[in-house]
Amino acid sequence: MTQFNKPVGSGRTIAPLTNVNLTATALVDTQVREESLPGLVCLYGRAGYGKSSAAYFLTGEYMAYYVAMKSVWTVKHLLTQILSLMGPAQPGQTISKLMDQVCESLADSRRPLIIDQADYLVDKGKANIFMDLYEGSMAPILLIGEEGLSSTLKSRNETVHSRVLHWIEAQPASANDCRLLADLYCPEVVIADDLLDQINATVAGCTRRVAVNVNRIRNIARPLGWDRVDLARWGERQLISGEPHRA
Repeated sequence: MTQFNKPVGSGRTIAPLTNVNLTATALVDTQVREESLPGLVCLYGRAGYGKSSAAYFLTGEYMAYYVAMKSVWTVKHLLTQILSLMGPAQPGQTISKLMDQVCESLADSRRPLIIDQADYLVDKGKANIFMDLYEGSMAPILLIGEEGLSSTLKSRNETVHSRVLHWIEAQPASANDCRLLADLYCPEVVIADDLLDQINATVAGCTRRVAVNVNRIRNIARPLGWDRVDLARWGERQLISGEPHRA
């Protein structure tokens, strides 16, 4: 059974939001799965819902290998980048050799692999790389992509789609998520629940924009000497919704 280790005393600079906890639960469940079960996990959803933040958190908590795909990357470049995270090994000259090296290192280290922006390979018809990595190492592999990732993968590569043990649809920010973000980004100023609720409604649950607004409140409140701000005190000041400002 595949195992991976969680470092003791790892620091937290990212709040354990809903999507962090959902993904962590799925990743741990995949770690302790029966050998006959598939080992892929997929986190997908709208931009701004904190998917990459979840990846960063889990990378630190579970010593995962993390790589974010770029649109111009080839399979060979991806494998080279993953291998570079694993130590000073001389990379092989062929894709086959690189795949063997990465799978061997994953199996030996017993650490999970996180591939962000996995859509890029799915869109290029290269999704088989995920199955090859999983079957060659039996390590938990977390794929992260936009909201269409599940349907696109199912329509283009049912074989890989069937290897996913857990599909996690990223959720909009909850009230508790907003409070955690406020504590993280604005520790000097208490932001009241009614203002946090207004922020969340304005940004339609986008955690990234919740954080942006919390930081905006902090920057305004500190020079004014506020130690607490609610909706009434905030008044008519603008919240950032992501929509163009209209005069």
